[in-house]
Amino acid sequence: IICRQISMYQQSDPLPTILTGDFNTPPDSRSIKSLTENGFGYDNVRLKSIIEGDVGGTYHFFHGGNQGRRIDYIFASDEFMPVGSEIIRSSYDGLYPSDHYPIIASLELRDHGNEKMPDDRANKSPADGIRSDTEFSDASSVVSKSTASIESAASMKSPASILLRRTAAKYRHKGGGLC
Repeated sequence: IICRQISMYQQSDPLPTILTGDFNTPPDSRSIKSLTENGFGYDNVRLKSIIEGDVGGTYHFFHGGNQGRRIDYIFASDEFMPVGSEIIRSSYDGLYPSDHYPIIASLELRDHGNEKMPDDRANKSPADGIRSDTEFSDASSVVSKSTASIESAASMKSPASILLRRTAAKYRHKGGGLC
C-alpha cells in the first residue's frame, strides 16, 4: 500500500522520497528486500536503507541494550546522500521513553546541477543547525515532526530548501507529512 501511494505521488509530481517507521520485520525479511530491491514492483519507487550492516536492534522492550530486533528504518531515494546516522540508545535514570530506540539521520539532497548553492551553504548539509528530537516508534509522530523539521530546514536559501519548502507545503495541506 505504501509503495502504491508513493508511486501515485511520483507519477503526478516526482520528488525525492523519505520513508520512516516501525516495519515490524528484520532487514533480511522478504518485505524489506522487496521494498529496497524493486519497490514491490513499482518502477518509480526506488528506496534504500540509510542505516546498513549489523547495527544491533532498534526494539528493546524497555530493557535497553542492542540485542533486540532491528525493525525500525529510514529509507530514502537516490536523490539523498546519507551524511550520518545513529541509533540513540540513551536512557534517563535507567528508564527509556519508548520500547524502540529513535533513529536519526542527516541527509543531503544531491545537487543535480539545476541551480547553484550560494557560497555560504555550499559545504553544509541541508540539515545543519536542525535538531530533531523525533521518536520514531510512532509513524504519525514521525510524519508531523518530519514536516516541522523540513519546514525549519526550508528557511535556508539553497536548491534543497526550495524543494523542501515546496514539498512541505504540498503535503501539509493534505493532512500529513511526506511520502
